[in-house]
Amino acid sequence: MGNILGYIFTAEFGYSILRVTAPILFVIIAYLMRPELFVTENLYVQVETQGKYTTGMTFADKRVNPHRPEPNATVCMGIDREGFVRLLKECCLSYGSGVLV
Repeated sequence: MGNILGYIFTAEFGYSILRVTAPILFVIIAYLMRPELFVTENLYVQVETQGKYTTGMTFADKRVNPHRPEPNATVCMGIDREGFVRLLKECCLSYGSGVLV
């Protein structure tokens, strides 16, 4: 994501003005602003605590299982890339103007 943002700013504005240290924040904020840009699925997500190679990783089993617990998370499965980039550009261009996008 950081490289993508750097490319966008360099290509659109001729210079790089943003160093992204937590790019996931852009996605979270975009989801809160425009949830229609995202394809989500309600799933039961777990954190692996016993695995030899996956300790600490999250996983969701999407197989049909009548014994699976109720969903506990909304998981992003896809994004309207063009819409996300458009929103990001709109936010950057309106920064400091006092206008909400």
